[in-house]
This record gives sequence, structure tokens and C-alpha cells, in this order.
Amino acid sequence: LQFFGTKAIRLHQAIQEEREYSSNVEDSLFQFMSSLSALTDLRDAYCQSHSQRVAAIADILAGAFELGEELKNGIHVGACLHDSGKMALPDVAMYYADNPDNDADIKECNELYKQHTLLGYENFSAMPFPDGVLEAIQYHHEMWDGSGFPNGLKGKAIPWAAQIVGLADYYERLLTKGDAHGVCTQEAALQRIKKGAGTLFDPELVKRFELEFGKINVKLESLSD
Repeated sequence: LQFFGTKAIRLHQAIQEEREYSSNVEDSLFQFMSSLSALTDLRDAYCQSHSQRVAAIADILAGAFELGEELKNGIHVGACLHDSGKMALPDVAMYYADNPDNDADIKECNELYKQHTLLGYENFSAMPFPDGVLEAIQYHHEMWDGSGFPNGLKGKAIPWAAQIVGLADYYERLLTKGDAHGVCTQEAALQRIKKGAGTLFDPELVKRFELEFGKINVKLESLSD
């Protein structure tokens, strides 16, 4: 009994040490991820704290659906790292223009910019991330009607994590960087998103966004403070 009692105590201690080690590794991973997303945001003068804010929006949207914890975690990590591929882009490719018209130089820059989704995916494709991380990185610029990039995915073919991160990214950019029409107020950005239901975004996701609209803005304001 004494022998087995000693073994049990040592096993318990080993389990506790393993748990502490796993917790430390997880904390270090999240710290690294936050630092990397902050570095990524520094690549774009218009996007300070962009990834952190996108992750906050995506967390709220993911919480509005009955998703498993692993996918929710994946959506959070994917939101933090969604623009990580920009680290590999040349400076000239960092500023995507919505209406390039016939300017060949702008079109070329846009094509380079579009590569950041694939570059980000390739950087992390070998890592054992939770479900949703790599999908969010690679496909967050896909659109519901198939007009997005890099693969022109359409409708339900767009992974759920990518849809959530994509909408979060779109809203945050309207508030800070804007588009061809300029920077939007919160209400104007909401109307732009509602107008995109069925073309840019899943109509059901847009409905959930509208329901969580107030909560999202309170969270963004707390981050700004």
C-alpha cells in the first residue's frame, strides 16, 4: 500500500507539472501570436491595432452561433493572424485600391496585395492549429457571390471561420481605413454591410452582426480607451 501510495503521489505531481507546462506553453503561444499580429499591423500605417480589433469583433460574432470551443478558439487565432502574410509583401503592395480604373501600376499592386492570404497560409500550414485558423487566414477575402479572392469561393463553400473573420475585417476597415467613399461612421458601416447581404456576406451572418452591433461597438470603444 505504501509503495502504491508513493507511486500515486508521484503520478499526481507529474500530472500537475505537465498541466503547468502545458499552460505555460499555451500562454507563450498566445503572447507570440499577439506580438506577431501587432508587428503585422505596423506594416500598414492605417491599421494600428487592426488585428486585435478584428479578433474582438470575430469573438462576439462566433459567440452568437452554436460553435464548438475549438472552432471559436480557431476563429480568434485566425483573426489575430489573418493579415500575417503582409509581412512578406513589398511596401508598394501594402495599399490596396478599391477602384484602380485603368491604372496598370495600381492593378499590379492590387495583384501583389492579394497574395497576402496565400503567403499567410503557407507560413503556418505546417502548424497544428485548431480548426478554423488556416481557413480564416487563407479565405477571409472571399465573398458570398464569388467575387472575392484568392479562389473565388462562393456561398457555403467559404469556411465559416473565414466568413466571420472576413466580416469582422470589413467592418473594422470601414471604421478606420475606409474605402473609395471614405471612412464610415458606425451606422454608415452597418448600412454598407446590410447592403452587402447576399452579395458580399451570408445574409444570416449579417443578421447576427446587426443583433450584436451594439455589443461590438462597446467592445471596440473599450479597446480604443
